[in-house]
Amino acid sequence: MSTTWTLTKARMLLALRNRAFLFFSLVMPLAFLFLYLGIFGRGNPAEATYLMGPVLGLTVMGSFWGLSVQLVMFREQGILRRFRLAPVGPGAMLASSILSNYILTLPTVILEFLLARWIFHMDRFGNLWGVWAFVTLGTVTFAAFGLIVASVTNTMQETQVINNA
Repeated sequence: MSTTWTLTKARMLLALRNRAFLFFSLVMPLAFLFLYLGIFGRGNPAEATYLMGPVLGLTVMGSFWGLSVQLVMFREQGILRRFRLAPVGPGAMLASSILSNYILTLPTVILEFLLARWIFHMDRFGNLWGVWAFVTLGTVTFAAFGLIVASVTNTMQETQVINNA
């Protein structure tokens, strides 16, 4: 477990250094938040509550695109070759990918709820345990899909084609 946690921390640091990751994991979900709640919801708190579901769904689905692109980029840059030389099994590698993706998705979800409360005056959040279960299950599932895409593609172009299909 300590190997998985160490790999998770390393993957999080690598992801936070990547500007594309920051755009797709923070800027784009917040753009969807303002688009849905501000334009589609017209700033109405009741409609903001209704539209938070699709916003969270888009945020969770972002883990699919981010993880597959990140792993193919690691392969093209030779970073995965370094991991192959380390005494780390594939289970720890896969678990650290999914765990780091989950940990990096949570702050975006929390920020979306805070902005929905402060800017759009959303006063009803529904069942927060259900939201947590949805975000957890969705992030893990879409991260696994991203790992599958990364395992069957060879180049970044192939990955982007499959991600957008």
